[in-house]
Amino acid sequence: MLTGCEINNDTIATLNPVQRIVYGASPQMLSTRGSVFRITRGSPVLGLIAPTRAEAGCINYDLHVSEEDARQFVFYENWMSESHLEAHANSAHLRAFRKMADEILDGPVEITKWRML
Repeated sequence: MLTGCEINNDTIATLNPVQRIVYGASPQMLSTRGSVFRITRGSPVLGLIAPTRAEAGCINYDLHVSEEDARQFVFYENWMSESHLEAHANSAHLRAFRKMADEILDGPVEITKWRML
């Protein structure tokens, strides 16, 4: 059984739920260095990574930032099963993030689920 973000060649062929979550950051969440926006250290978004990667069933949980607009970022995540994904959705750190989402995001979150072929 996998725990955390462990993966091996046997698992790759059986990947289950993949979730793509797109966020737009509010100005309060970003710092400016010259004309480049960056998600600030200690940001609630960065705080999601370590506890999520430690969750049972997490294959990967990766944060990507748009090269065209640094206010746009995506979590790309893979889970061993739908039940692992549901447990993640109900985790304490994600519930806490959702409570502050209106303050730190500039609009609704776009969540799409994908399956590997």
